[in-house]
Amino acid sequence: MYFGLSTEVWIVIGSGLLVLAFLMSLLARLYRKAGPHEALIVYGFRAKRVVVGRGTIVFPMMENCHELSLELMSFDVAPQQDLYTKQGVAVTVEAVAQIKVKSDTESIWTASEQFLTKSDQEREGLIKLVMEGHLRGIIGQLTVEEIVKQPEMVGDRMRSTCADDMNKMGLEVISFTIKEFATRMSTSSTWASQMWLASSAMPMWRRLRLIATPPSGELWPREKLL
Repeated sequence: MYFGLSTEVWIVIGSGLLVLAFLMSLLARLYRKAGPHEALIVYGFRAKRVVVGRGTIVFPMMENCHELSLELMSFDVAPQQDLYTKQGVAVTVEAVAQIKVKSDTESIWTASEQFLTKSDQEREGLIKLVMEGHLRGIIGQLTVEEIVKQPEMVGDRMRSTCADDMNKMGLEVISFTIKEFATRMSTSSTWASQMWLASSAMPMWRRLRLIATPPSGELWPREKLL
């Protein structure tokens, strides 16, 4: 006897502790936690649910669970083909977009339906297609002078114009910023006039690259404004 207890009692206590430890280990493996930067999409016999910033038990074979990132996504938006302004001038635009999944449950479900099984590259490609299409339409409504003098207006229009399409994917546009703008001109006189426009209208900390098109059809770079 130990501490006044028989051997049989100690065996029962030891067995109980082993069973308790096994159950705790099992629950630890079944318990899934989601940080504030991600959402757990759980579906199965207890119906679908979204878990953000807390934990839940996921029963194997009866339920399944996937993670969906809620972090900010940043990528370049740079259409490969020339865009055309309201004046018919061919331009190229390079911009940076920052997008994220909206935090409400309905938007998280919508985003999971669109992107849950897609890779980061596939998801980025789908978003780029939508944004490049809207950017093409917005540039077509503006003149070169408006784009040079008010680049922030392009970002504002992108955010408002893309809102409906982004909502359909459970996303929101946090920011859209033009980082480089270029025009293609056919004559040196046109190029010179646009060069004057750029130097007089654009702040010095913005960069505008103007490219002239010689008669041969080849391109040569012109001075960059920094």
